[in-house]
Amino acid sequence: MFLLCYNRWPVFLLGLSCVVHSVAHADEFDREFSFNIAPESLAAAVLDFAEQSKIQVVTAGADLQQYRTRGLTGRYSVRAALQALLSGTDLAFREVGSGTVSIERSQQPTAAPKPADDSAIALESVLVTAQKRAEPGQSVPISITAISEKTLDLQRVQNLGDVSRLVPGLLISTFSENSPTIRAVITWHPLADALFYTSVTKGFTSGGFNSDASSLRAFAQTFEPETVTNYEVGAKTQWLDDSLRFNASVFDMKYHNKQELVFNSLNGILDIVNAGSATSKGFELTAAYKPLRWLQLSAGYARLVSRYDSFVLGSTNNTGHSLSSSPPNKYSFSMDMECPIGPGYLVGSANYSRIESYNTGAAADPRLQIPSYGLANLNAGYETSDHHYRLTFWSKNVGNTSYILTRSTQVITAEYLGEPRTFGVTFTAKF
Repeated sequence: MFLLCYNRWPVFLLGLSCVVHSVAHADEFDREFSFNIAPESLAAAVLDFAEQSKIQVVTAGADLQQYRTRGLTGRYSVRAALQALLSGTDLAFREVGSGTVSIERSQQPTAAPKPADDSAIALESVLVTAQKRAEPGQSVPISITAISEKTLDLQRVQNLGDVSRLVPGLLISTFSENSPTIRAVITWHPLADALFYTSVTKGFTSGGFNSDASSLRAFAQTFEPETVTNYEVGAKTQWLDDSLRFNASVFDMKYHNKQELVFNSLNGILDIVNAGSATSKGFELTAAYKPLRWLQLSAGYARLVSRYDSFVLGSTNNTGHSLSSSPPNKYSFSMDMECPIGPGYLVGSANYSRIESYNTGAAADPRLQIPSYGLANLNAGYETSDHHYRLTFWSKNVGNTSYILTRSTQVITAEYLGEPRTFGVTFTAKF
């Protein structure tokens, strides 16, 4: 399972599946097709195979991400192509129906495949269905960060705040289910491992009523729908036999009738109002490197410049202020390891994230300024070779950093602090 973070757009939880589409005729197992499959992970190669042969491929408990293929170029029958792709692994394929094959562990005892040289280790390729078809995440023209189920577990990710510290460019928004989200994209693939794209996306948040209004007159004052148009240019690249990944994007978001939550000092109630217009623009960079089979390093940086282009509320003019709760700089660094030790694996991870100072209010009230802070998390443990059992020792906020989540000036001035250092032991069993 992977958590796919569509940066600056809503978050979706998707399962990783190596099921790819198309239906083939029964005799297509013997037919020859022209294949052009680059050296890549077996998961990505199987996806390319299915698209080029029109054969449906399913997996039966086989983790294709841990294998790497040498690629395949030329004309081959379906059977010959699959045999070539699975060569050197402990996997086999089985024809399970018309135009469908299953990839699974070989039933015949075989010697364990020899591990590739550390220099040939490739980063995992996550399959994404955001465009109504399964395709590698690096081929999808949108800024995406994938976090594996194991990383979510090892990093003790328990809420969206934890996710945002791992994904610097993440902005959590809500859009109306009854309104369309329109997106136009132009892509360019100059190389097999490089994608450049430009896109325009329009989102919509419905209007409504302030249900906590203190009077019927206040309740009747609705807030209008909010729209946002995002202009984005980005690049996704992979280097060094797919062991190094570098992605970058530049964006410019234009809000109209932006909805803001403000404190009404007359009745002590929070109301949603509309700002005339606002702009958020910046860029984000992400990189991942796998120098060894058992080690992966990742880093991310997001720069955000935001302002209210027009926001006048009564006698208060917020025009020109930065958008509320919009940190100008966010950084993250992480390390994940799964090193073979004896009959199992030594597993662990470490991450550090930093958020620069920002204000939680539209009025730039200094009492609502959140100071900069950085947090570090560590964990280490042991996992059995079948990945069914894992014992982990962990600590969050290792440095016991004191930091503020939010501040309030309602009635009294208050601060809501983040969690201090916590630590513990977790035992995980999968059946």
